[in-house]
Amino acid sequence: DMVSTTLMATKAPIVIAPAMNTNMLENPVTQDNLDDTISPDEDVRVIIVMDGDSVVSANSAAVYSNDTAAQMEEIKAAQDKVIADIEETALDGDDLTVSYQYSWLVNGVAATVPYGKLSDIESVDGVDKVVMQTVYEPCSTDETTFSNIVYPRTISDGQMIGREDTWAQGYKGEGMKIAIIDTGLDTDHQNFAALPDEVLTDTSLTQADIDGVLTSLNAYERYSGLTSADLYYNTKVAYGFNYVDNSLDITHDNDTEGDHGTHVAGIAAANKISSSEVIGVAPDAQLIVMQVFNPKGANWDTVMAALEDCVYLNVDTANLS
Repeated sequence: DMVSTTLMATKAPIVIAPAMNTNMLENPVTQDNLDDTISPDEDVRVIIVMDGDSVVSANSAAVYSNDTAAQMEEIKAAQDKVIADIEETALDGDDLTVSYQYSWLVNGVAATVPYGKLSDIESVDGVDKVVMQTVYEPCSTDETTFSNIVYPRTISDGQMIGREDTWAQGYKGEGMKIAIIDTGLDTDHQNFAALPDEVLTDTSLTQADIDGVLTSLNAYERYSGLTSADLYYNTKVAYGFNYVDNSLDITHDNDTEGDHGTHVAGIAAANKISSSEVIGVAPDAQLIVMQVFNPKGANWDTVMAALEDCVYLNVDTANLS
């Protein structure tokens, strides 16, 4: 399974329980349960889980603050020492190719290593386990298979779930931040235009808010010279980054695989506009667009990096469809 737990949509600060450390880390794929077809010299993508707690495993109610930021720096400093030991003892002096260092959801690093070195790395003092990364392939479906099946149109989904009843109670997503961890977004689509000022609240994400956590973001580590202006599109699309390609391109313009991310974002939060029947469940909510898929698929390190950045951005709910 991808992730069975989502971040709960509440007005309170985001809380991620230890269960968020995912099935992948609870039931890992290791050398013990793989066959011998992988060459010892073949590079594989892994997450090296360190001894010691992550921020959330030490305190499941933790929220991002100066104190937890300092705790994150301590965890990463300890990781740096273990990385140095791995390079010296397990990799014979070669550099460990690290793509991400995690400290909030899990105490570990994502890396690319020779398959034959997994056991050596796992034996280094300070390493708990080495987990093979989960890889998600793009879905390929023969459309003719479903040619005789009639499905309800997505435009009717709101009525099915009682969306209008919720609106009548005054809830249309004001102040909520929804992360779409998917294939990106058609950023110039009419249903994702800027929100009017009157639906913004003190919990809405601003460019200044991004500035306040910018250097903590995994996106910042992956894109040289990244600024909050690069990430902030407008009051509706308050954040956008391409984690799989380490770029600012989150559009579907160069993607022949389809526009799934836009479809999901529209269901969640498409704006109500007079020229379109389309409207999301929470039309006044903001979107945090985190692209983790490209035509080649997705790897767990980018998904985990996006989820950690959700914490720093105080996201209310994250969707991984």
